[in-house]
Amino acid sequence: MTAMSIKSIGATLSDLCCDRVVRFAVVGMILAAGMWVAFPYVRYWFALAMSRVFEPYPIGWLEPLFFKSALRVFDGLPIYGPPAIDYIAPIYGPGIGTVGGLLFKAFGPGYSILRIVSVASIGVLAVASGLWIKRTSGSWLYCWIPAVLILMLDRPMNYWFMRVNVDIPYLCLAFTGFFLVYSFGPRRSTAIAAGLAMALASLFKQNALVMAIAVAVYLFLLDKKACLCYIAAMASLLIPVAIVLHFSSHGWFWTITGIIPMESITKRDVRWFASLRSVFLPGLVGFVLSAVLLPIFDEGKRRLFWPLMVAAMIAVSYKTFAKDGGGENCLLPVFVPGIIFPFLLIGLVSRRLLARIPRIESDRIAMAAALLFLLFVTPAGQWKPAERKAVTIPKYADFNSRIRSIVAETEGSIFVGARPDVLYNEGRPQNFHQTTLYEGTFRCTATGSPDTSL
Repeated sequence: MTAMSIKSIGATLSDLCCDRVVRFAVVGMILAAGMWVAFPYVRYWFALAMSRVFEPYPIGWLEPLFFKSALRVFDGLPIYGPPAIDYIAPIYGPGIGTVGGLLFKAFGPGYSILRIVSVASIGVLAVASGLWIKRTSGSWLYCWIPAVLILMLDRPMNYWFMRVNVDIPYLCLAFTGFFLVYSFGPRRSTAIAAGLAMALASLFKQNALVMAIAVAVYLFLLDKKACLCYIAAMASLLIPVAIVLHFSSHGWFWTITGIIPMESITKRDVRWFASLRSVFLPGLVGFVLSAVLLPIFDEGKRRLFWPLMVAAMIAVSYKTFAKDGGGENCLLPVFVPGIIFPFLLIGLVSRRLLARIPRIESDRIAMAAALLFLLFVTPAGQWKPAERKAVTIPKYADFNSRIRSIVAETEGSIFVGARPDVLYNEGRPQNFHQTTLYEGTFRCTATGSPDTSL
């Protein structure tokens, strides 16, 4: 080998190394900037969550209702039944009550156990979205970004994710089903796994049934046998559960989880779109752009997936945003895909660019994703980590101590709506939950029941 050829090889290697070093340096700086912006939000959210998760008293008005339903499972009683002075069943599926009751048997009753289910569901949703992005884009470099944005969404949602709720558990299961069906295609094993995930989601909140129908239509268009496997998997779980709940509740299960919610969603609230804009504009923008562009950049029959999912998300969000209940938590079916779908769009675009322009590599794609992340962060920062807001709720803590003292010192029977934890700890008979707190006074708002004050 001549000296000239050795010199030319050395120069070529030097150029390649320099070019790679520059590319990695640029990508590293952009990703570092994104993480620098994200870290304070993530750190503050976890500090706040760890403080609120372990509060012994309720921090949201629905928490006592879910606590009571889990307590029913813990005591070996049915979740659903006729309304009574000691208990009125929730209008949601039995998922949170069943899971909570089983965890109560293992660790003892408490709000913290139920809140951990909600927080753990965020982790499952983050993992599912990250895997979905990885499989679509082929890069791990920006799979973490949607998880950070989901945490940022919690502040505009009034810290809903830290409370006991059914929205995050059902969405994390539903998105797991979406990921399986979209990423692995119409395989029978995939269809069965997705069917079980969607069935579990429906047991937490009935809204998932609408999303499950959209998935079934998509599978039917791709592979009818896979669609049958999907439907059979859902039916194998939902039908036995429905039969058991029907007979254990003497038929009240259908009234509580079907008829009553359907009557509520017929009273729609015209503030739906205005709320989408005011609560979390980046999520709305991401949802709209993804709904338009994903079918364009996807390939083959997979393009059908996006309009079906978008239609299902809009239907679920709009129809449940009702005057009687159904607040900002009903906007999550728009906001969560509005956060995740844009990064799936980047993955699809990058795949097309790599097919046409081989020199574009994964680091350039990561740069584009990081820039998108930074654009999202600016309007998403509706709260600042430096605002050291109280991580506890002193007025709730004072009221909690006062109510416990009153119950402990009062002889005979006592009515305390919406606080099954206090009555349980004092060994008192339970009261129903459907109540509202007005300046320290509990007033019964259940249909046909008189106002009662403590």
